[in-house]
Amino acid sequence: MGKKKKAMTMAEVLVCLAVVGILAMMIIPIITKTTQNKEKFLYKKAINTMQNAVSAVMNENGVVNSANFWPDLSNNGGDLQKAIGSKMILMGGYGAGTSSDDPSFRSNDGMIWWDLPKQWPSNDEGGAADHIDITVDINGEGGKNMTTVSDENTVVTNPDRLKIRLMKDGRVIVPAYDDSSSDDYDWSFEREYLLSQDLKNITTDKNDKSEDSKSIR
Repeated sequence: MGKKKKAMTMAEVLVCLAVVGILAMMIIPIITKTTQNKEKFLYKKAINTMQNAVSAVMNENGVVNSANFWPDLSNNGGDLQKAIGSKMILMGGYGAGTSSDDPSFRSNDGMIWWDLPKQWPSNDEGGAADHIDITVDINGEGGKNMTTVSDENTVVTNPDRLKIRLMKDGRVIVPAYDDSSSDDYDWSFEREYLLSQDLKNITTDKNDKSEDSKSIR
């Protein structure tokens, strides 16, 4: 006659549930924090990807330091989209670059890039513009697909469509760190993502000009 299997007592069940509960309390905050910081890590990756591509193009052309490299390349017939995109191992070729629906290109990591023209733009005086602001969807079509401002007043928490600035000398920057880059665009989220600081001081109202809303600027 076989041995009778012993069932768990109520006390043992309660102990198991308590252990599972403690483990959940330890693991869930880690998972949550990782998910919340995903966009920040991807944004930093996007900056590095763009800078590496730009540097590769400049090195290919034998340029170490040029104050006017990208306008000169454009004036000599170079295609900015193809020059940069070719260094990112493209998916799907090139588009008009005017929106996420018709982007400049998609990189092999799934990021979608647009607002990168084929030719370097001119400024109001007819000379070369100092910079181009490129938009990137850092987690591609499968993400939130939201910019920093979802409507007239509401700022989005952890957006995944952000801007990167390409200077005409080949630097890839977030404008908080460049004295000549002041403009009307609010780069708060990009700077916060780059520094990986907490979002608690960013206002949820675009029209709120309180000190708290400016604390990370």
